Amino acid sequence: MGYLMTLFWVLLGFVLFSVAFHLWTIKTEAGKAFAKKLDEERANKKAAKQNRELTNRTIPPIEPTAPPTQPDYFQSTDYYRTRSHFNNVSNDTTVYPMTHHMKYMNRDGRYSERDIGVVRSYRKNKRWYIDAYCYNRHEVRTFAVENILELEDLMAGNIYTQPNLIRESLKGFEE
Repeated sequence: MGYLMTLFWVLLGFVLFSVAFHLWTIKTEAGKAFAKKLDEERANKKAAKQNRELTNRTIPPIEPTAPPTQPDYFQSTDYYRTRSHFNNVSNDTTVYPMTHHMKYMNRDGRYSERDIGVVRSYRKNKRWYIDAYCYNRHEVRTFAVENILELEDLMAGNIYTQPNLIRESLKGFEE
């Protein structure tokens, strides 16, 4: 019985507070200003929600153009099997002679220049990549071909700056 009485008094207190608050908001200037501000905030939130819903319905999701931070092939067993071979000989620069110099935009959007020995080029998930021994990092690294800004073929002496010509010049290394 004590529980029901407590519940009754709590509910009565809540109802009385609600009535008092309502009267304050419609009778006093401060209450009217407060109520107006609350109504504006509710209207703004509702409009923002409607805009988000409308945007989500009308605009298709944007596909990222930058390379992913951890590409899909990192999870492929074939990738690890091939990559382990690279790591066994990655300190031997005679295995990967320096064939190219490139200007590259990394995945963070920073510009860098690399001297590389191309090991292979391949296409994965509609994108071209090269695995190359990087003389700056002293290991075999993977580079997204679309992020190469300029590629100098040290053997032929040619410099490529157009993406289609860069891809064409790397076709000789295709797997």
